[in-house]
Amino acid sequence: MKNVMWFLFFVICSSFELSAQNCENYKNGKFRLVDENSGTTYIIERKNNIQTEQKEGEDFKIDFVVKWLSSCSYSLTPTPKSAEFLKSEMVLIVDIKEVKDNFLLLEMYTKEYPNQKMQSVVEIM
Repeated sequence: MKNVMWFLFFVICSSFELSAQNCENYKNGKFRLVDENSGTTYIIERKNNIQTEQKEGEDFKIDFVVKWLSSCSYSLTPTPKSAEFLKSEMVLIVDIKEVKDNFLLLEMYTKEYPNQKMQSVVEIM
């Protein structure tokens, strides 16, 4: 029985480590998000602690400060210039729920409304 407990403990810890390694690969990179409602495509580029978003084919960009909360969860806070444009300083929390092929399944919510979650799929470019 003791061996079974140790085995289960090892499997659980290994799965946490695997998840952490998978998300680690996406702390920097370029992604594509297609808004299903409008059909608008957004290009997202994350490098270190800055995430830049822009509509495909446009020059205007919005920047966010990225703060990693755990291995697969991060917050996005608009930079002062972006907050002025957006007329909001709302912080978005993003959880990477699944990595499959060239896509990430994200679950997002704001600090103000943690129970109102939205899911999106982004393509890894």
